[in-house]
Amino acid sequence: MPDIDREHLARSMAAMACDRAMIFPFIERYGDALERVVRRILFEFGRRDLAGDPDEVSGFVLDAAYVISQRAPGWDPAGGALPWYWAFRAIRHDIGVTIGNARVDLDLEEVDLGPPAAACSGGGADCDLDELARRYPHVRLLLEAVREVTSPRNAAVHLEYRFQRCCGDPSPAHTVGAMFDLSPENVRQIDYRVRRQLSELVSTDGRFADLRTVEWIDPGPQGRTTEMEMSMA
Repeated sequence: MPDIDREHLARSMAAMACDRAMIFPFIERYGDALERVVRRILFEFGRRDLAGDPDEVSGFVLDAAYVISQRAPGWDPAGGALPWYWAFRAIRHDIGVTIGNARVDLDLEEVDLGPPAAACSGGGADCDLDELARRYPHVRLLLEAVREVTSPRNAAVHLEYRFQRCCGDPSPAHTVGAMFDLSPENVRQIDYRVRRQLSELVSTDGRFADLRTVEWIDPGPQGRTTEMEMSMA
């Protein structure tokens, strides 16, 4: 994929936030990237028939651009993720509803009850963490903690990496690296550092005491993760 002009992309997203008609110039410029995302989702749903139909794909590309435009005011150009990856789960959900596939929700309320895998069994999920945070105190507390210890970009990398792991992605560092234009090793390092910072925060700050049972926060015995553990991620 050619290098993305981030300044132009930021202007395009800002324009769509104000005027939905700017979807069409957005598609003209970034349609190839949107098409790749759409085809990936259709393949995940087992709809190779739709993925092979140019007219259907074009329609879903328009839908994907509309989903992105609805969320454009919340996109942070400094956050790292390209819009079609940043809004991937919302696009996936929209396509799933259109073609009638079942949707699996990630219920992060269970984050205090056991390991992350228990919260999102079944693979691909549609998850709006900020919406869940408004509904569930433990999710809100977790997001507050993550955002307190690191930058918005690193928080997004960490949360996406944890999400991909708990949903069974066999190569989460590669998946997230592609989303944020990072190497897999950088993704693992960011995740490790954030977990170390979270572990220290929840052990010393009473505001976050309820998170001490969240398994993913502890990066290893005495707060250490071995090179082997990191390489397996």
